[in-house]
Amino acid sequence: MKYSLLFSLLAVAIAGFAIRTGSWSWILLYPAFSFGMVGASYLLSMPGIFGKQPNGSRSAGVMLGWLWKLSPVHWMALKARWSTRSRS
Repeated sequence: MKYSLLFSLLAVAIAGFAIRTGSWSWILLYPAFSFGMVGASYLLSMPGIFGKQPNGSRSAGVMLGWLWKLSPVHWMALKARWSTRSRS
Protein backbone atom coordinates (compact mmCIF):
# COMPACT_ATOMS: atom_id res chain seq x y z
CA MET A 1 0.00 0.00 0.00
CA LYS A 2 2.83 2.39 0.79
CA TYR A 3 4.35 1.93 -2.68
CA SER A 4 1.04 2.55 -4.40
CA LEU A 5 0.67 5.79 -2.47
CA LEU A 6 4.25 6.83 -3.20
CA PHE A 7 4.10 6.18 -6.94
CA SER A 8 0.63 7.71 -7.25
CA LEU A 9 1.74 10.87 -5.45
CA LEU A 10 4.80 11.10 -7.69
CA ALA A 11 2.59 10.75 -10.75
CA VAL A 12 0.24 13.50 -9.56
CA ALA A 13 3.11 15.81 -8.57
CA ILE A 14 4.92 15.41 -11.90
CA ALA A 15 1.72 15.81 -13.91
CA GLY A 16 0.73 18.86 -11.87
CA PHE A 17 4.11 20.46 -12.45
CA ALA A 18 3.93 19.75 -16.18
CA ILE A 19 0.45 21.21 -16.50
CA ARG A 20 1.23 24.23 -14.36
CA THR A 21 4.44 25.24 -16.12
CA GLY A 22 3.43 24.28 -19.65
CA SER A 23 5.76 24.72 -22.65
CA TRP A 24 8.47 22.03 -22.72
CA SER A 25 7.34 20.66 -19.35
CA TRP A 26 4.53 18.80 -21.11
CA ILE A 27 7.10 16.10 -21.86
CA LEU A 28 6.94 15.22 -18.15
CA LEU A 29 3.49 13.72 -18.66
CA TYR A 30 5.24 10.62 -20.01
CA PRO A 31 7.04 9.77 -16.73
CA ALA A 32 3.90 10.82 -14.83
CA PHE A 33 1.96 8.21 -16.79
CA SER A 34 4.70 5.68 -16.07
CA PHE A 35 4.61 6.29 -12.32
CA GLY A 36 0.81 6.19 -12.43
CA MET A 37 0.88 2.74 -14.03
CA VAL A 38 3.25 1.44 -11.38
CA GLY A 39 1.16 2.97 -8.60
CA ALA A 40 -1.98 1.39 -10.02
CA SER A 41 -0.35 -2.04 -10.24
CA TYR A 42 0.69 -1.85 -6.59
CA LEU A 43 -2.74 -0.55 -5.55
CA LEU A 44 -4.54 -3.36 -7.38
CA SER A 45 -1.98 -5.96 -6.20
CA MET A 46 -1.20 -6.94 -9.77
CA PRO A 47 2.58 -7.41 -10.02
CA GLY A 48 2.00 -9.67 -13.03
CA ILE A 49 1.15 -6.63 -15.10
CA PHE A 50 4.89 -5.97 -15.38
CA GLY A 51 5.88 -9.55 -16.04
CA LYS A 52 6.49 -10.81 -12.51
CA GLN A 53 5.44 -14.40 -11.93
CA PRO A 54 4.39 -15.84 -8.53
CA ASN A 55 7.85 -17.37 -7.99
CA GLY A 56 9.52 -13.96 -8.51
CA SER A 57 10.91 -14.60 -11.98
CA ARG A 58 10.09 -12.43 -14.97
CA SER A 59 8.07 -13.32 -18.03
CA ALA A 60 9.75 -11.87 -21.12
CA GLY A 61 6.58 -11.86 -23.21
CA VAL A 62 4.57 -9.81 -20.75
CA MET A 63 7.48 -7.47 -20.12
CA LEU A 64 7.86 -6.69 -23.80
CA GLY A 65 4.14 -6.15 -24.10
CA TRP A 66 3.84 -3.66 -21.22
CA LEU A 67 7.19 -2.13 -20.42
CA TRP A 68 7.56 -0.22 -23.66
CA LYS A 69 4.98 2.15 -22.18
CA LEU A 70 7.24 3.01 -19.26
CA SER A 71 9.73 5.83 -19.42
CA PRO A 72 13.34 4.78 -20.05
CA VAL A 73 14.39 5.98 -16.60
CA HIS A 74 11.76 3.85 -14.92
CA TRP A 75 12.66 0.87 -17.10
CA MET A 76 16.32 1.13 -16.00
CA ALA A 77 15.28 1.33 -12.34
CA LEU A 78 13.08 -1.76 -12.67
CA LYS A 79 15.83 -3.63 -14.51
CA ALA A 80 18.38 -2.78 -11.81
CA ARG A 81 15.98 -3.78 -9.04
CA TRP A 82 15.08 -7.08 -10.70
CA SER A 83 18.70 -7.97 -11.39
CA THR A 84 19.77 -7.31 -7.81
CA ARG A 85 16.72 -9.14 -6.47
CA SER A 86 17.39 -12.29 -8.48
CA ARG A 87 20.97 -12.60 -7.17
CA SER A 88 19.98 -12.72 -3.50
